[in-house]
Amino acid sequence: MTVYYLQYTPDNPIGGTTNARIRTRTKERVEAVMGGTATVATNAGPLFEVSETKKKKGLKPRSVTLARISQTTGTQLATLDVPVLTAARWNEINLGQSFTINGQTWAVVRKNAEEVGS
Repeated sequence: MTVYYLQYTPDNPIGGTTNARIRTRTKERVEAVMGGTATVATNAGPLFEVSETKKKKGLKPRSVTLARISQTTGTQLATLDVPVLTAARWNEINLGQSFTINGQTWAVVRKNAEEVGS
């Protein structure tokens, strides 16, 4: 399985730098939300690891929670969290906004602010 380190700009300098990286296997999801090609990180800086669970501690990048909703029943079929690489893009995204990922339509149901801590 391919792992990507993408360029992430934290809200506040961490360790004196505005450079950071996120580690993810879902580059295509990030690019769909960003609306373009995500830059692969080539510089040093703190690492934000995108967790598969809510129990993960540490640095958490800003993200959006996307949901796939059944058009017939209105029930939620699936959710996923997608990191947003820049604050400017995160501010542009609205609740209810739709994105197409792998041919499926996903809607923004939550915006998650960046967290730094334990």
